[in-house]
Amino acid sequence: MSGGGATAPDSVLQAVITAAVEASGALDGWIASALEAELTIVAAAGEAATDLVGRSLPARGCSARFVIDSGQPVALTPHGDTDEVGRAVMGLTGRQPSSILSAPCSAGGRIVGAIELVDKAGGDRFSFDDLEIVALLAGIAATAIIDARHAGPDHPSADVLAAGLHSLSIADPTRFSTVAGILAALLGS
Repeated sequence: MSGGGATAPDSVLQAVITAAVEASGALDGWIASALEAELTIVAAAGEAATDLVGRSLPARGCSARFVIDSGQPVALTPHGDTDEVGRAVMGLTGRQPSSILSAPCSAGGRIVGAIELVDKAGGDRFSFDDLEIVALLAGIAATAIIDARHAGPDHPSADVLAAGLHSLSIADPTRFSTVAGILAALLGS
């Protein structure tokens, strides 16, 4: 893994991962981009977020890599320090994870990254509701990953976010209004 702190996170990606961490009750979370040769963390939130942006994820034992390769989200409960996925997360956070949720970031039929959440508060497992919210946020993240790559760090991120939230509101306006409120508050601050 390479060192952290290489670049500042994109504001939309930062808002998405912060919303995912807060909505799910995770202690940590990050978004990894798969658009470069290495799987690289482009935004992070939570207790271990300080030095994660810019770090590469390991080539093996990484649940984010699994969801990118398979296109399927996963919710895991690692089993001690012999668990390869748990060791990969421990290398990033400095602690053995009790639960992991990963979802692919897909846009236009192409998987461009993954959202990964670690350690639901209280030692609980991530729920199906957590998975649904993260999967929807992953769609917004995918668009922002692509946009950030093409437009650079100074692109107008509010437009990308607004388009993603609009599509979410059409799919289920009641359930995901909470997500829109969280993102609006984050971007407004």
